[in-house]
This record gives sequence, C-alpha cells and structure tokens, in this order.
Amino acid sequence: MKYELPFKRPQNFPIKTARALRGALAMRQWDLELPYMQAIFAEYWGQDNGAIGEYTELRKIAAGLGADGDEFEAASESESVRQALIDSTNTARERGVFGAPTMIVECVLYWGKDRLEFIEDHLAGRQAWSVPG
Repeated sequence: MKYELPFKRPQNFPIKTARALRGALAMRQWDLELPYMQAIFAEYWGQDNGAIGEYTELRKIAAGLGADGDEFEAASESESVRQALIDSTNTARERGVFGAPTMIVECVLYWGKDRLEFIEDHLAGRQAWSVPG
C-alpha cells in the first residue's frame, strides 16, 4: 500500500448512492464537486456514516463546504442533473467502469481512492505498478 487511509467497513453496506452521485454533479455549480466527493468518501469509508445516502446528511456536507442546503437539494433533484447522472453512468459502463471512484488515464482504469498516488505516478511518467511476470 502506498499510503494509509482511514477505513471502517460500513455497517450499512451497500447503500443507495443516487442522491450522493446527483449531489456531486450539483456541486459543480459551486465548483465544489471534488471536495464534496472527498467528504462523502471520508464519511462513508472512514467514519462508517451510512446516512450519506440521505439528503439530511448530504445537505450537512454541502453546507459545510459553503453551498446552501436548499439550493443543493433542489439542484440534485433537478431534471438536468438527473439526466446528467444517467448519461454519465451509461458512458462509464461503456468504458468498463464498475465502481467509484474510478479514473481513466490514457486508457488505464484506476479504481479506488487508494489508487490516487498511482495516477500521480502515471501522469508523472513513473511506473505506478507492475504486473508480476
């Protein structure tokens, strides 16, 4: 492992993630998508907060980042954000994505928060990992 991450297997697993995912798309209007995603991953995988599938918890996260809770929820439930999630999901499935977070760099799929440093290595031209031969 390249670095240590706090991890607690959530007791409430799996959860419905549509609201959280729509919330990520909604947070783009405040330029807060990345901090929002980091916060919900930390809550779920680091703090065992299974309530992040509900707006009561997601609104707290959005507000903590500076977004208005009412505006956040309304944007998350808007038809345009709902359609954007459908479109994004379909595109991801076509590219072989099976979970979140997933990043694709130069046709290499990286899955999991613990792979972020591997992506940094890849982008810097360093070998991120090797396959035993």
